[in-house]
Amino acid sequence: ASLGLRVLLSIGGNRDDPEHSQKYMELLEAVDRRLAFVESAETLVTSYGFDGIDLAWQFPLNKPKKIHGTWSGIWSKVKHTFVSPSDIDPKHAEHKEQFTALVREVKNTFAHKGLLVSMSVLPNVNSTIFHDIPKLVPNLDFINLWAFDYYTPARNPKEADYTAPLHELIDRKYDENGNALVQHWIHKGCPNNKLIYGIPTYARTWRMSKDSGLSGVPPISDIKGAGEAGPHTKEEGILSYQEVCTQLTNPNHLQSALRKVGDPTGK
Repeated sequence: ASLGLRVLLSIGGNRDDPEHSQKYMELLEAVDRRLAFVESAETLVTSYGFDGIDLAWQFPLNKPKKIHGTWSGIWSKVKHTFVSPSDIDPKHAEHKEQFTALVREVKNTFAHKGLLVSMSVLPNVNSTIFHDIPKLVPNLDFINLWAFDYYTPARNPKEADYTAPLHELIDRKYDENGNALVQHWIHKGCPNNKLIYGIPTYARTWRMSKDSGLSGVPPISDIKGAGEAGPHTKEEGILSYQEVCTQLTNPNHLQSALRKVGDPTGK
């Protein structure tokens, strides 16, 4: 590779046929399917000259929760602490063990050819439930932490909030922030030099109503779904970096439409 550049083929992601994400669990559950996947992945990676593979595996997602007031928020946090993993995935223990086996099988095959193996932790996937970190880490060259899209117009159509908070915010789930994700992996024994922290270079947008208020400070209620599609992305609820820059430099927006919102954590 040129100048130390490494290019990996990423399998999965949170936009790969989300309506049929059960296919990822079905593959894990059968040894013959896993081995066929490993063989196919090796053929594809070597045929096209990739330097390795990234497993961005789809697991069942945490359920989105509403923002609560102070006391109800405390109770919600307590309840979240004791949420049964079976509520997210009745077969979570088996899937956790099977994913560990898949990573080991991929590593055993790829290592002989000097190929890299990484994995990506997708947004709103509970690592406590699905990732056996002490057993995964020895078979991974690095781990991509997708610390964004905790809130999106599709996931939270009635309330706008920070999509990629760095630290815990008041009245939110304690683990819906980048710091909590990083600390969890380190606490479970992952070396920090194997962690790659993913940040968004785009904006999630919601359509506000007259009842949403004028402060612009999240969380914002009385939302009417996703924001207007951008001229280039042409998809409601998301703007590319270029489209955001255009909004910020538009003279029509500088006087009244845009508001600066400070960091609520002060960090």
